[in-house]
Amino acid sequence: MISWAQIEKQVSAWKKKPGAGTASALDRSLKKSASQMDRLGAFLVQPHAELSSSRVTVCLSKEGSYPEWGCRYDAERDVFELNAVGVVSFYEQCVAFREREWVEELPFSEKRLVMYEAELSKLPSRLFPMLLLLQEVGRVLEVTQMERRRSTGHQEFDAYDLSYLNFVWAFRQLENIYLKLHGTQLRSDFNFTWFESNWVTGTRSLRERAGTSEKPSAGAKRPSEP
Repeated sequence: MISWAQIEKQVSAWKKKPGAGTASALDRSLKKSASQMDRLGAFLVQPHAELSSSRVTVCLSKEGSYPEWGCRYDAERDVFELNAVGVVSFYEQCVAFREREWVEELPFSEKRLVMYEAELSKLPSRLFPMLLLLQEVGRVLEVTQMERRRSTGHQEFDAYDLSYLNFVWAFRQLENIYLKLHGTQLRSDFNFTWFESNWVTGTRSLRERAGTSEKPSAGAKRPSEP
């Protein structure tokens, strides 16, 4: 048994000095989480009928390096792989988005995803493995198809829209799980104030939504392509 905080420390050590030595130390820690991965699979994945036989594993290093993604589904092996390095990197990206001013000229769908990730930074980092696992579950189950059917007219969904909708679905699942485990509301505990109804169209500016009149920073980072 190993805590997420311990894994985060090992990830930080690898990111500061990537290579076979630090990767080997991180891999040893990740292997200790096997039973926790089994519980995540039983609790978050297998209740879905289509994924009743799926497993959750950790992604280990290859030649001292790790991929960039946080979680991915391997259909051939019927396995969801959690990549600790990718999970930590995604959390750090969310924090960075929250601490910087935003680029106003971003297209609405991209801007919405950036702002949602910034709001996710309010959650403790220990919840991010579950969040990214649930997002990948939603992608595999094609949960965004329901939103497409609900849309009126000829609305087109781009990659940012689909990533956002998967995150919204994943967060809702996480809310239900958190309530069962802790008996309290996730939104209240961490002041999560995002409401999907406010982000249906791009009629209001980002600055209005953020409640600030400051100009965006020239160094604001654009999100990576979903």
